[in-house]
Amino acid sequence: MNLGSIPGYYYDEEKQKYFKVLKNHNTLPSASRYSKQNIRREQQDTKKRKRQQLDEATRKAKTVTLPPIITNPIVSGIGLERELGSTRPSTIALRRDAAHMSRLKPMVTYTYPKKGPHQDAAFQKISPFQEGHCGLLAYNSHGRGYLVPIFHPLDSHSRSDDDFLYSEMIGLRGEITSVAVSDKHFAATSLGLNTLLAGELCHHDPTYGRVQEYPSTSPSAITLSDDIETSLWQCKIMGNLTAVGSSKTVHCADVETKEVFHMDQTGSYRALDWLDHRIIAAGQSNGGFHNHVALWDTRTNGTSMRFRRTERLKGVRNVSNNVTGVLAANGSGFQLLTSTHNCINLFDTRYPKDNHPLLQIEHQHVSPMLVFATDGSGVVAAVDSQENPIAYSLINGKELEILTQDSLSGGARINSLQFLDDLNGSPTVVACTRNNIIAWKHGGSLAATDEHEECDI
Repeated sequence: MNLGSIPGYYYDEEKQKYFKVLKNHNTLPSASRYSKQNIRREQQDTKKRKRQQLDEATRKAKTVTLPPIITNPIVSGIGLERELGSTRPSTIALRRDAAHMSRLKPMVTYTYPKKGPHQDAAFQKISPFQEGHCGLLAYNSHGRGYLVPIFHPLDSHSRSDDDFLYSEMIGLRGEITSVAVSDKHFAATSLGLNTLLAGELCHHDPTYGRVQEYPSTSPSAITLSDDIETSLWQCKIMGNLTAVGSSKTVHCADVETKEVFHMDQTGSYRALDWLDHRIIAAGQSNGGFHNHVALWDTRTNGTSMRFRRTERLKGVRNVSNNVTGVLAANGSGFQLLTSTHNCINLFDTRYPKDNHPLLQIEHQHVSPMLVFATDGSGVVAAVDSQENPIAYSLINGKELEILTQDSLSGGARINSLQFLDDLNGSPTVVACTRNNIIAWKHGGSLAATDEHEECDI
């Protein structure tokens, strides 16, 4: 080796260059910047980085960029309305809803007859009334559930035992957990059974209050699962399809063909609702820190897990569903109401941040589950710790009115709450207690003593 005049370097006569003196003159260290391995890797990284930048630029050019106001957690709801268009001004909607709720007065429309077949019956739910059909009153007695066809509880003719069509009473082996109706069918689930009871609604003449035609066939039981330990919690009907949330998964049954198919995602789903005519939104109630809302398209096997909550989801409602439980014709089908133990959250499926609700309403109650209902336009009512429904606006989450019970009911515990249309088409809040059905409507029993100022809308 020829040592040159530069300390630490040597001169190569063949290449006529100076090289630094290393421990091993024949090989370069692997960590050297100009080694073949590092040069090749740097070239590959450069090509990959350029390719990613080009793909990102192409993707951004083809993607519709949302305004920043939509991703803002404070004004996201206003941003969605500005982006997609609102059907009405918010201020007018607030004044209209507040004026309507302030004029609702309570009245007891049904009291279970003491001389009926089950004197200790506990009312659970009254189904929405379809045009030309009887409604269904669900109640439990001695560990069994019963469905009784009844006439509309908000009509003008006097109440009597004839309103309960005992000849058409339907009995279930377990206590009823949920009842749902469509334009001509009904479905019911009971506790401790893995079968769905489905049948046709009774027809009647609303003018005379007389039954014209009874179902030609008896209600049929549809087995949803081979597991006898499966408990059915809630059912909802959309057309001929019935969605059922159970302790194992979500089932979907065709009422006419008796065909049953299931969602692949397993878990306990206590609450569900139809997002549109094909998609089911079901809330998990597994007890861990990962409780999601599963969006399931019944035409496929896949699911989308959205809106993660740290508490169990005990209620799911589609905001666009009208008072009869059917998707409104002008409904968006995008917004969902979910409830935990003491909170009601409003989510939008178009919202990019799943875990941040558009609106959050803190609500205190004493029942095992938060009992609430929506009217399909912009009002949600929830039962408080005093067993009085409180109406909230879905525009800003503010309280609109407290609907106090009549003195006749004595502040009884409310088992279910819903919005129904009276015979004039006016939305009415209806609650089922143990022995009574209470309705808050215009011209209730206290309307003669209370007067409110006119609200110019």
